[in-house]
Amino acid sequence: MGVGNAVEATRTGRVGVWRDIVREHFVTLDVDAARIGHFEGHVQTAAVGHLRVSEASSVTQGIHRTRAFAQQDGVRYLQAGLITRGRGHVVQDGRECELGPGDFTVYETDRPFFWGLSGDATARWNLLVFTWPRSAVALAEQQTVALTARRLSGHDGITGVVSRMLRDLAASRPEATDGGAVKLADQFGASGAKVLKPIG
Repeated sequence: MGVGNAVEATRTGRVGVWRDIVREHFVTLDVDAARIGHFEGHVQTAAVGHLRVSEASSVTQGIHRTRAFAQQDGVRYLQAGLITRGRGHVVQDGRECELGPGDFTVYETDRPFFWGLSGDATARWNLLVFTWPRSAVALAEQQTVALTARRLSGHDGITGVVSRMLRDLAASRPEATDGGAVKLADQFGASGAKVLKPIG
């Protein structure tokens, strides 16, 4: 992944350290990963204006955003999670969905959510996470509550176009001034909102 100019990258082979790394790159989360056998986790994050683009890879595990965590840190983001390897199981707002490579879903950090991530034949999964401040996304609250934890196909229709757009952003190295980066982040947020409004 090569978005933006400043990239934070961290790798570890220890579950306890991984939990801290995940919290540093995202929000406060609880990680349940097997402590038996080989463990490895890697995250890198770059900023495009107010949009943060992260790529995480590790072994099978569950990641929880508890109600207490959501209330405790007081941050509110809208996130899109896109699987590029392995499988994802996402739960929020009384719904759950299964994701395969190319598929994505959206969720919000001010409420509890769960990610179950499992590896492919290599026992690894890979996840792209796109994080916007909730205030930067032009969707009414009832719209996002209605569309969280829904599988958005990465293989056909307009959601397939959005999936490719997100993957291209994560793989590219846009040269942009500070103002240009903010504009690019806004454009991605506006395009996603336009696609998601009918779903919500």
